[in-house]
Amino acid sequence: MRAFLAKRIEISWLKLIAYITGIWMCIHGAFALHADIESATTWAVMKDQVFQVLFMVWGVLICAAAWFRYRGGLWSVAGAFLLGGALHNSALIVEVYMRDLQLDSPVSFCIRTALLGVAGGVLAVIGHIRHRRKTMPNKSLQATAAAPSSCD
Repeated sequence: MRAFLAKRIEISWLKLIAYITGIWMCIHGAFALHADIESATTWAVMKDQVFQVLFMVWGVLICAAAWFRYRGGLWSVAGAFLLGGALHNSALIVEVYMRDLQLDSPVSFCIRTALLGVAGGVLAVIGHIRHRRKTMPNKSLQATAAAPSSCD
């Protein structure tokens, strides 16, 4: 029994929460999408279908980030959600024009989509810079370690 207790699998709580959240998002999105596909196509159902697909994509990205130890932090998470909102709105714009429907205020909808995309892109880049800074070795430490010592 002691040998079993000594061989614990070490996994951080944050990583475990990320896996659980990602898997839950994938399953929830798949079941909701399946329910939406069987219903009649209306504007609300169309919006919900696009959101459920994005929900599954977010779940996969969360699991992948935890698996590959991505260290972008909340900057990357916020950027991904804002970019997802921009993708959601972009897909709705395409669907509206393909089905010859009308938006109530197309200018404000397009401006909101562009702002979501720009803000999400900026936050995602800041998160990736944070990831690179945390994973790359410090160049100043490498320079001091490689320098010859002056001790005789």
